[in-house]
Amino acid sequence: LGTTFSCIGVYRNGGVEIIPNSIGEKTTPSIVIITNDPKNNELKILVGEETTDYLVQNYNSCIFEIKRLIGRKFSDKEVKDEIEKLPFKIIKSNVDDSPMIEIISNEIPMTYSPVEISSFIIKKMVKNAEKYLNKRISKLVITVPAYFNDSQRKLAKQAAELAKLKVLRVIN
Repeated sequence: LGTTFSCIGVYRNGGVEIIPNSIGEKTTPSIVIITNDPKNNELKILVGEETTDYLVQNYNSCIFEIKRLIGRKFSDKEVKDEIEKLPFKIIKSNVDDSPMIEIISNEIPMTYSPVEISSFIIKKMVKNAEKYLNKRISKLVITVPAYFNDSQRKLAKQAAELAKLKVLRVIN
């Protein structure tokens, strides 16, 4: 789960093989767009390479660099700096001092935590791997940056668990 790009690999034949996404790339943009499908007016969550055709028309609902917000407080200087840079709206949670992402779809505001957005990226990565390997994936190991604190490591694990996966280990 990367800030800009994510990748997924499988250990086999004595080494790690990085699995390509649906367009053959070894890395997938860590981008999520939440929009309405104009055909049936249903909520649509696009991740990675699926977002390409929607980036311009949905720029304000284009969520990226979400990993920078995981485990931080809304009141943190780092979050305040991100609010200034990012096009999507970051608000304070009604429950605690955590940042939430607000998306307006069909004039209805929806909020997502950084963990939920991260889980969408993980689901997409696992879906790519399942298709490539032609088998169901239920367990994984997550790598995180060495600077991640215990709270951030726990939330990265929680994102995978939201994606219905068992986390065997979180490693730097």
